Amino acid sequence: SDTSHHIIDAVQRNEFDIGFGRVPTERTDIEHLPMPTSSAICLVPRHHRLAAKASISVTDLHQEQLISLGTSSLLRLQIEAALESAGIRGGTVIQTLFSNTVPSYVARGLGIGVTDIFSVLGADRTNIVMRRFTPELTFDFSAIYPRSEHSPLAIAFARMMRSVIANDIAEVEDALQMAR
Repeated sequence: SDTSHHIIDAVQRNEFDIGFGRVPTERTDIEHLPMPTSSAICLVPRHHRLAAKASISVTDLHQEQLISLGTSSLLRLQIEAALESAGIRGGTVIQTLFSNTVPSYVARGLGIGVTDIFSVLGADRTNIVMRRFTPELTFDFSAIYPRSEHSPLAIAFARMMRSVIANDIAEVEDALQMAR
C-alpha cells in the first residue's frame, strides 16, 4: 500500500511488475489496464443523525467532523472540489493516508468519511452505515505496469483482478440497495 503517485513511480522504475492505483491523465509514460469504475460512498457512524438518511449529499456535511484522505489523494481533491462548489465547510478534519483506515475511524465515532468502496470490503461494519454520496464522484483506478516490459503473469493477474473488482463493486452496490 502506498499513494498512487509512489506506486506509479515505482512501477516505472521497474521495482514491481504491477501496481494498482489511480492514473492521472498526464501520466502517459506508463501502461495501464483500467479497472471497473465505482462511485465514492459515505460512511457514517451507526448512531449519527445522518445514518437515518437513504443517501448523503455534500450539503449534509456542513460543519460535520470529517475523516479525510491524504493530501496526495485524487479522491480527496474531488471531495474538496464538491465541498467548495457547494459552499460547504466541514468541521474538524482527521486525515488518514490510506482509505482502508476510514471505516475504523468512522466506527469509533470520530467523523464521517467519503471514500472508495474498497475501503469497506473486509471492514467491520457493525458500527457504520454506508450510504450513496451525491454528487456522484467516480473512482477510477488501473493495473499499472512498466511500458518497456510486460510480465505475462502480471497481465494475467490484472485481468483476473478486473473480475474480482467487478464482483466487489456488485457486493457493495447490493448492500447500498438494501440500505434503502
